[in-house]
Amino acid sequence: MERVHVVLAVVGCLLLAGCAGFGGTEGGTETESPSVNATALAANTDAVETYSVEITRTLQSTGANQTVEVDGAVDRENEAARLVQTTETAFRDEPRRTEQYVHEGTLYTSSDGEWEQSELEDWTTVDHLASAIPGPLASDDLEPIRTETVAGTETTMYEANITRGQAADLAGVDGTGHVPMTIEDYVYYVLVDDETDTLYGADLRLEVSQGGDPAFVTIETTITDRDGPVDVELPEEATAD
Repeated sequence: MERVHVVLAVVGCLLLAGCAGFGGTEGGTETESPSVNATALAANTDAVETYSVEITRTLQSTGANQTVEVDGAVDRENEAARLVQTTETAFRDEPRRTEQYVHEGTLYTSSDGEWEQSELEDWTTVDHLASAIPGPLASDDLEPIRTETVAGTETTMYEANITRGQAADLAGVDGTGHVPMTIEDYVYYVLVDDETDTLYGADLRLEVSQGGDPAFVTIETTITDRDGPVDVELPEEATAD
């Protein structure tokens, strides 16, 4: 029972912005009533053609701890992408690395050096910037918390007023599976440059239950290199016979 108590204590802390800093940020100070234009934020997010993305997803539970890191680049104009995923779990000696490319509607996946091809069913599962702003959000749905520096830019961390269903969509929790996962509590933060209404990151924190066991999930996303050059070129070995 001791591990259960530890997990619940971590959950109680991490659901609050003041208990844990946003991944990849520097510092963090209290902010004085900044504001963001939600309409401009959504429009600026939609207008981005290319970007780099870093995602860190953690799972803490009584049964296992897991960390998944994604480093990627996305070309929205051509619907092409490169995503490299590294997964570490408590019971594996070595991290597992998976490399994915999207090109002309096809998903190319390499794990342990073997390439597989499949049809990409939904581009929005690749375009993490598009899904970072659950809509529609109004300016009143964003409550300022504090300032954070992301990739050298000062941003404001806002708590976003989203629904439980939107939180489930962001986390990929659909209630299916042999032992469905349910959301008990959640909080969602976005990091925005108030001067330009530009999104730099998002932070989703969930208290979940699966089969009656508590667990805590965090998903931290950082967006950089907007409209800059990105490397999404498909490697030759991905299409080799």
